[in-house]
Amino acid sequence: MSENYKIDFSRWISRQNALANRGDGKFIRQNEARLRKRLVLLWKKQINWVIKEMGELKQFQTNAATPEDFVDGMPEQKAIAETIVASMRVSLAKGGKTIVKKLSLGDFGITFNLQNKEAIRFLGNKLSHELSNYRGNIHRTTTNRISKILRDAAKSGASYSETSKLIRQQAESGVFSQARGELIATREVGVAYEKGNDIPVRDFIAKNPDRRVLKLWRTVGDGRVTDKCRANASEGWISYSQEFSSGDEIAPRDDHPRCRCFTERKIEAPKK
Repeated sequence: MSENYKIDFSRWISRQNALANRGDGKFIRQNEARLRKRLVLLWKKQINWVIKEMGELKQFQTNAATPEDFVDGMPEQKAIAETIVASMRVSLAKGGKTIVKKLSLGDFGITFNLQNKEAIRFLGNKLSHELSNYRGNIHRTTTNRISKILRDAAKSGASYSETSKLIRQQAESGVFSQARGELIATREVGVAYEKGNDIPVRDFIAKNPDRRVLKLWRTVGDGRVTDKCRANASEGWISYSQEFSSGDEIAPRDDHPRCRCFTERKIEAPKK
């Protein structure tokens, strides 16, 4: 996760315009906003805890405790993980129900709810990841950043007030900021919605191997679309079993946390 969390409003507006053309665009925006707000509130608790507990940083100048040891005790990790998964659950359900209706999958006996085995696996893996200490984990990114501030402060002999100010600044343009909350919310809600679209389509393919299903990569269409995403879109409609040129099966891209792309799907009429 990048530490540059400054909001690019031209990019944000472009994305909102693109979402407006999707049936669930309003829902996606609202879910993103709710998740961002909840994350910021939880991060505020973490900021207050760090500043209250760090004292004069003297403890970090001995081998008895290190910044890493200290931030390991930062609260709200579980609450943050559960909050993210709760928002993803809502988007997953909406995406699944939307694609079932859009492609009339119910006519083929395809339904979707959160008891779907793949949906349970997807959400369970996400929660496990956020409660772990893996690279890319949101809590780990936060603690790494705060650890660095504390290490630098101890090395330079910065005062408690100076260090507190640096941590408070993270609420404006760092790991506790609204901009980072926007980035995370956009990513997680979008991924879950697309996964919700994907699961019923794969169920349909498994039950109807004789029917051809196609997919199309859609971009926002502005100047900030990456070359990889543009190349995916230029492929046009491809078989659902085929990967796009970026190596992704569906949008958004796995290696691009700011990806604003989405996938369209269609079922070809049977040959007469």
